[in-house]
Amino acid sequence: IREWLLCGPFPGRDLTPAERAPIKATGYSQAPFVRGGHLTDYLKSMGGEAKARPAEGDTVKSPNGKVLKWTKYTSPSDGVDYEAALGVPWQKINFIVMYGYTTFHSAEGGLGYVEVGSDDSAKVYVNGELVHDAHVRHCTLHRDYAPVKWKKGENAILVKAENCGGPGG
Repeated sequence: IREWLLCGPFPGRDLTPAERAPIKATGYSQAPFVRGGHLTDYLKSMGGEAKARPAEGDTVKSPNGKVLKWTKYTSPSDGVDYEAALGVPWQKINFIVMYGYTTFHSAEGGLGYVEVGSDDSAKVYVNGELVHDAHVRHCTLHRDYAPVKWKKGENAILVKAENCGGPGG
């Protein structure tokens, strides 16, 4: 999928001690670097992440008061590079959250998978159902596969990705 509507960057945030405790308790080595934007639903004004069905030009108000617009983006590859999408160097995309929205047409519907690649936290909703939820920090691209049930016809896909530092996408 290369055609997206993108919205962001939203400011990331630190985890509260209560939010960090269960992650730390797992012994996860990257727990000190995990961020809190993954837990924040920045799309409440659109009915929330699960219900959001943005159109090009729709706007969302960021917690810092900035109005962000859903913008059409065509990726030259299977990923969305934040530097290219936002037109800024990677040093300006640290500790941010981005959303991507697209639709996928299934001629027959049925069971399938989505492949999710991220170097930090990511969520994926298909037709309003959370199918992938990884609240993590990776230092390199990490791929996961999430089972999905496609509807016959158009399927809504919303991706949320948080960059915990360095290049992101």
